[in-house]
Amino acid sequence: MKKLFKITLLVLISSFMISCSSVDKKVKVSNQEYIELQVEEDKNILFGKTDYLSPLNRRFYAFNRFADRTIIYPVMTTYDYYVPNFVQDRLKNFVSNFGDIRNTANLLLQFRILEAVESTFRFAINSTIGLLGMFDVASEMGIKKYQESLGNTLAYYGVGEGFYIMAPLIGPTTLRDSIGLGAEGYGLAELDPYDVINIDVGTIWFSTLVGFQMKKDANVYFGESDYIFEYEYLNYLSSKLRELNLQQAKTTRKNIF
Repeated sequence: MKKLFKITLLVLISSFMISCSSVDKKVKVSNQEYIELQVEEDKNILFGKTDYLSPLNRRFYAFNRFADRTIIYPVMTTYDYYVPNFVQDRLKNFVSNFGDIRNTANLLLQFRILEAVESTFRFAINSTIGLLGMFDVASEMGIKKYQESLGNTLAYYGVGEGFYIMAPLIGPTTLRDSIGLGAEGYGLAELDPYDVINIDVGTIWFSTLVGFQMKKDANVYFGESDYIFEYEYLNYLSSKLRELNLQQAKTTRKNIF
């Protein structure tokens, strides 16, 4: 109960902080006005007018570029070369199954009860029959996998995304999503869902394992393109990807009470 109180308090604080930093104004506009506003927003992103932390963000971008080129990319290529595909798939499925805990929690926070039950059922099947999710039995049974985050949940309740952040090792994100990611990490560490099998999800090695698989799934490496305006385009493309993810989340919602 004490852990649940801490997590709830952290979510409320996160919502308050971000809502203070960014308030979305919704007005009715014509199609032409909408297009003009969208073009103006895109120009502001590309020209860095909305990148309020640009000096700091560019330093983190340089760090990410250095880390990817000298450490992460060589490690990934070595992993791909030496580790059998069967083993790689087991790790990928394990991390994906762990992510269903986050998905289910955010479905509940959005009061999407039927979808939360479906996600819980999926996690239960894969964690038992699928051996901690290493085998995706639920997908073979036709049980849908949802992709939700605390950032999506806050956006659903009207919390603005806040300013753009180039996070170390993580990459392009926003204040809303980065706080959401931190809150999720803290909540999972407090709940410790794998404690019964002596796996501590709050340890450095477990976080590194999850981060490693997320990086491999993304398959994006800073500096890989050698394009001089890569930083600006990463900002722009990440913004469009967030919009697409939120739009997809809206279209897949079945029941919101």
